[in-house]
Amino acid sequence: MEIPQISSIVDHLQKFLLAEDNEAQCQVFPDPLDMCHVFCFPPSQVLKRNYWTLVSMGMSGTKMNVPADVVGGEEYQYAEVMCYMPADWEMPLTSAANQITSNNWPVEMLRSLAGYVASTRCWVAEGRVIPSLLTDSLGEPFHASTKLANMILLAPVDEAEGFETVNVNGNTVNFYVVVPLTPAEAQWKREVGAAKSIHYIVGNKREYPENGMPHTSITLY
Repeated sequence: MEIPQISSIVDHLQKFLLAEDNEAQCQVFPDPLDMCHVFCFPPSQVLKRNYWTLVSMGMSGTKMNVPADVVGGEEYQYAEVMCYMPADWEMPLTSAANQITSNNWPVEMLRSLAGYVASTRCWVAEGRVIPSLLTDSLGEPFHASTKLANMILLAPVDEAEGFETVNVNGNTVNFYVVVPLTPAEAQWKREVGAAKSIHYIVGNKREYPENGMPHTSITLY
C-alpha cells in the first residue's frame, strides 16, 4: 500500500468542514494498522450543517485498478469515502472492527470499505453497490440494530464547489458519499439503476434539483 499524503487531505477537509463552533468536538478514530483513519466533523451552525460528517483518511493510499474502458480512468484511481450522520448521533468514544456497536458501525463501515480496496485494489466509484463487509457473511446487516446491509457510493453533490476532488502529489483524489441501503433498496437499484431509484430518493441535485435534500444522512433503522 502506498502511503497517502494525509496532511493534504486533512487540509482539504478542514477548509470545507471545520469552523470555530465545531473544531473542539472533532474526533479522529485512528487505525491501529495506520491504513485508514476516520475523521468525524460535528454539526456546525456557522457552516449551516446540522449533521455529522464522517470521512475516511487513508483509502487514497491505494491505487485502484480502473477498467481500461473507463474514459479518463486515471482521474478515478484514488478515492476517499464519507457519510453523514444525524445531529443526535452519539459519537462513540472508541471504535474497533472487532467490536461493532449500534453507534460505531458507520465508522467501521467506512474503514471496511477502505480495507477492501487496500486488499483487492478493486475499483469503487459512483453508483457502485457493495454488500456490508462488517460481518462474516457478505450482505448481512452492519449491526443487529439496523436493517441496513448494503452501501451505494454517490457523488457529494450537496457539498460546496471544489469539495469533490483534491489534488495530492499530482493525483486526483475523489470523495464519494456512502449511503447504506436495505436489501430491498439494493435490489431496486440493481433492477432499475441508480438514476431511477436511489438518486431520486436521496435527492441528486444533478438530475432532480426539485427534490434535492440538504444531505443524505443515515437513518439508523
